[in-house]
Amino acid sequence: FMPQYHQLTAKQLKFYLYWRQSFNEGRILKTDFCYLLLYIYEIINLPDEIGPARGADLLCRLWIDYRKTYPKLDKYLSQWLEDFCFIHGVRPKKALFEAVAPYGRHADCFKEFYISEEEAAQPESDEMIIFLW
Repeated sequence: FMPQYHQLTAKQLKFYLYWRQSFNEGRILKTDFCYLLLYIYEIINLPDEIGPARGADLLCRLWIDYRKTYPKLDKYLSQWLEDFCFIHGVRPKKALFEAVAPYGRHADCFKEFYISEEEAAQPESDEMIIFLW
């Protein structure tokens, strides 16, 4: 499923733009999963419009704010966030990253990405650590 602007009615597009602006201003509104996906695709595919550092933070915020309503975000965003960060050489703000790390370690196949810098520095860590930053 890949939502696209041209598939939206005028009313749907108006709501999407309102919801997106509200989210960017820190207001969390109830919305459908397709609107979340549309914004996620904007963040991922428009790095010239939404800078990569800001994009990584936005992906984390979306994940944190909507994962209880849409648990499948764990599956998608755990992989998309790490790919986005590797491609653009960015890392989310520490507080945001620490908030999503438990979800990522649980859902993703590349769990090493979600190990914090503090955990990686512990010599007794049993995890295999890969530093890509």
